Amino acid sequence: MKKVILILLVLLCFNFVAAEQYEIGSAEICLNESIKISENLKNNNFSVERVNDMINEMRISLNGQKTLADQGRQYDVSNVISKCAEIVDIEELAFASKDSLFVLKGFYDEISADINLSEVIPMIVEIENEIMNERYEKVDDMVDEAYDEIIDIRAKSSTLNVFYDVASRSIKNFFINNWRYLLYTFLGLLFTFLIFRRMIKSFLLQRKLKNLELRKESLKGLLMKNQDDYFNKNSISDSIYHIKNKKLAELIRDIDRQVPLIYEKMEKNKK
Repeated sequence: MKKVILILLVLLCFNFVAAEQYEIGSAEICLNESIKISENLKNNNFSVERVNDMINEMRISLNGQKTLADQGRQYDVSNVISKCAEIVDIEELAFASKDSLFVLKGFYDEISADINLSEVIPMIVEIENEIMNERYEKVDDMVDEAYDEIIDIRAKSSTLNVFYDVASRSIKNFFINNWRYLLYTFLGLLFTFLIFRRMIKSFLLQRKLKNLELRKESLKGLLMKNQDDYFNKNSISDSIYHIKNKKLAELIRDIDRQVPLIYEKMEKNKK
């Protein structure tokens, strides 16, 4: 409606002045309307820094043109009229952006009750920032992108749900149709395990016993070398000889303690 009024004012001015000049009175009316728009935006919790900057530019420009008019010189208020129309557009965009964001949030809340839409939250925050910074021209495209993202996520979620449903039903049907075979297979594996368990355990105990015997022979060899280095070659000191001798003897005794325990386990396994 306000845009229509401005157009009528412009047409009216064309009847009285040259093509690019407008009446001072029309420009003043236009400026006052812009101030009302700024107040309306502010009352509806919109930022008005951008609009107020334009109004200040309009006021300065209009005062300069009025001075020229008072001096009888040629003046031009088309810049003021142009900014009036721009402010009307900003007001429409502001309310349209706010409404679009409100509807988007409602759609988000509805879908997020069943689906994780955490990826959309940064997009909504960015839209809010654009509105707060009076960059309303970008909002429409950003809202469309957010809708596309929500719809895409919902489609993927539906596909996964269908896949899980089909997979779960397939597995369930498989067990229902093959439970006898699965039961016989399980019993067969259990029976096989019970039969071969003793053999496997016996094999592992024998391997451990063999490893201990090999380790004991190796330790005995080191013990004999230590004695040779000390008594025959005199290549090690008395303290080193006793330290090595003591440590090697402890390791051999530890193996001697483990061997009887392994034999005992082997006997139990046979029974």
